[in-house]
Amino acid sequence: CAGRRGGTHSPGRAAHPVEDLDTAFALGRALVRYDALAWIATDAVVATDIDTSRLRGWLVSPGSGTEGEIVLLGELDDGAISVVASVRCDLAEGPGSCVVAPDFVPRPLSDQEATMRRAIDTAGSDRFFFGTQPKYNHVIVPGAPYGVDAGWIVYFFAATTESGVVPLGRHYRFDVSADGDRVLARRTSHRSDIISRPQVPEGAELAAIASNSLYDPHPSEFLIHDAIIWGVALSLVACDGSLWTIDGAKITQLEPSRSPRDCIDPWTDPEAEPPTITTTAQPRRSRR
Repeated sequence: CAGRRGGTHSPGRAAHPVEDLDTAFALGRALVRYDALAWIATDAVVATDIDTSRLRGWLVSPGSGTEGEIVLLGELDDGAISVVASVRCDLAEGPGSCVVAPDFVPRPLSDQEATMRRAIDTAGSDRFFFGTQPKYNHVIVPGAPYGVDAGWIVYFFAATTESGVVPLGRHYRFDVSADGDRVLARRTSHRSDIISRPQVPEGAELAAIASNSLYDPHPSEFLIHDAIIWGVALSLVACDGSLWTIDGAKITQLEPSRSPRDCIDPWTDPEAEPPTITTTAQPRRSRR
């Protein structure tokens, strides 16, 4: 079902609640690229004498191939949010490729940068965003290249720096208007927090982390992002009973669909009242 729906959806049963697998795969790969560039660029800035206590986020502009430019946003003495650092990195070359622009003079955000930041703020202040983790990593991508009828797609990913922990959710997606002012649609990766702490016996190797979904009939962009960014193999029991594995960028369907009508539409109407969600997940630190 590429080119998702023409209007908003209320919660309910749906046979095809999400994008097709090709679109989910393309989105997942893009999310990894944007997220990884921000990750290594932020680490590069932390290693400089820039005052990181004033950093307020980042924006990624992917270049050709595996390269990209990352601008860091910071708060100035007068309270204005400006671009305070610019970093160029190449994912193929790793963290050592990052070059922080020397003697950078803080500048105002461009019109597009201001719109992107506004879209992130709009998504982050949405009443359906239940931030149960102390901090999330955000990723913003344009909607048009992925057939999404929205100016921007804003993601918030639960994250951690704790060794041996893989946060599989709850992650969030918000489709935001081109001007960055309105949430057009929203969904989560799961109904609750999913923090995996796999215990592997001595001498054994972790084959995969198991996951299931009430929403998705195949691996979503959330799961594809997690498998690649955390470097773990994942298995998925989808909402229609199909069985999948995600190992890096390789996706394999092991068993076919059994009951497509059991999938729940994850998209919530922007006018709907937010649900009451309880969680027992322990707070975790962001990796950045």
